[in-house]
Amino acid sequence: NAWRSIVSAQPIATSCRDTLISSILSLDWKITVRDSTLQDELAATIKYYTRLFDNSGGSGLDYSSHVEWICGDLLDTPFGGMSEIGRDGDKPNGRVRWIEPLDAATLYPTLNKDFPVIQMYNGNQIAFPIYAMARAMMNPRTRIEYKGWGIAPPEKAYLALNMMSRGDVYYANLLLDIPTTGILDLGDMEKDSALEWVDAYKTLLANGGNGSFKIPVLYEHNNDIKFVPFGKVPNDIMFDRITLRYAALIAAAYGMTLSDIGIQSTSSGGDTLAGSIRSERKTRKTGFARLKKKLKYYFEQI
Repeated sequence: NAWRSIVSAQPIATSCRDTLISSILSLDWKITVRDSTLQDELAATIKYYTRLFDNSGGSGLDYSSHVEWICGDLLDTPFGGMSEIGRDGDKPNGRVRWIEPLDAATLYPTLNKDFPVIQMYNGNQIAFPIYAMARAMMNPRTRIEYKGWGIAPPEKAYLALNMMSRGDVYYANLLLDIPTTGILDLGDMEKDSALEWVDAYKTLLANGGNGSFKIPVLYEHNNDIKFVPFGKVPNDIMFDRITLRYAALIAAAYGMTLSDIGIQSTSSGGDTLAGSIRSERKTRKTGFARLKKKLKYYFEQI
């Protein structure tokens, strides 16, 4: 759930995830036999599983919602995406009757080959046998203490996500009602008068409303009143370039480019047609191709 919150708080990450899912949903799909000589013999079975995938076996989700659920968890969480599979007689070779996508935040790997996953929620524990589950995850970890877990794209780009969020907060504070950090030089104002003014300004800010429209007033002074800011304006710190760089790193973690989600990838000028075509080809071979392969494997487990 922590990783889901991190992704939902950063629009670049959610846009990358949703764009990849949309690309998958734009594909046609069909069930085929591995041995073409059995096409006619297995026609009824193909028809049955096609109908099963269309309505997710009675889980209340259609095919598109099923894909959004699994791919969403696959691209957000370290566990990946998983469904419980109901078979006739609860037997390994039983025909699949229903498919129930599960909440990845409640699932944990066990390292037990017969029961590789356990679900824990509200004090309850359920172990899933290998034949009653279908799972896919990104970037399986190789360290022995983390075996069974994966690394989703937001974890690969966590620093960039964090810096983007900090930058968004900093920029929002410049536009909202939080006063800029700095020192106000009150000139030759006497101490008692200065303290009274500060107390009055605090009261002004504490009375609700938008602080950016509250105007403090100073009077009865001879010298100029100056404000010495501690921070810098966005133009001085190249806010747009830095933000674009972190956004590009986040998109790269998903195997995409910024142009794939409709954001201009250069801070000045537009993207060329040739550059856009190259970016699209690269995405088709990286982020999109990987997600397509993971999803294909997931469905073939069923």
